[in-house]
Amino acid sequence: KRLGAKLAINGCYSAPYLGYTVVRDGKIWNGASKNLWVPAVYNSNNGMLMSAWESGGTPGIAGQNVQQLVDEGKITDTFCFGPPGLSNGTVTAGSDSSRAQRTFIGTNGSAGDIWLCVSDGRSNDGKSSGLTYKQCMNYLVSKGCTFGVNLDGGGSSTMYFNGKVLNAAKGNERAVVDFVYFK
Repeated sequence: KRLGAKLAINGCYSAPYLGYTVVRDGKIWNGASKNLWVPAVYNSNNGMLMSAWESGGTPGIAGQNVQQLVDEGKITDTFCFGPPGLSNGTVTAGSDSSRAQRTFIGTNGSAGDIWLCVSDGRSNDGKSSGLTYKQCMNYLVSKGCTFGVNLDGGGSSTMYFNGKVLNAAKGNERAVVDFVYFK
């Protein structure tokens, strides 16, 4: 509400004090002198969400200096969760079969085409038994995505739209240090 968001989901568990590289809206909050080792990046200059490790089968930008990537306008945001569960159209999520509330994000590789997804899922909530990582990525594939990564899940999983929480977390939202939002 404070930022005038129309749509928002929780992001990564990437508080700067944890040592993760954190770039938000082109500002480096942590890791300017580090090399980039996060699984996903976003570039608001061209609307592209992509793997930092590879893009369309070509080498990605992982291992390059964070400050240089920001200065060159190659990244404006980083996502620390991962590894990507969907890469080049292939589901690569591990064999973890635990079901839980999940937040995940994906793209088909076209500028601005980004899927933001939140699933409910507590076995005792009476609403949903949740999703596995693999089910999350298969859902993205069903929507035409070729790249996808999980964000922070569990009690953090919340989707907000036009002033209302849409998922079962209503009234029990966890305070988070990071989120993805659109005005």
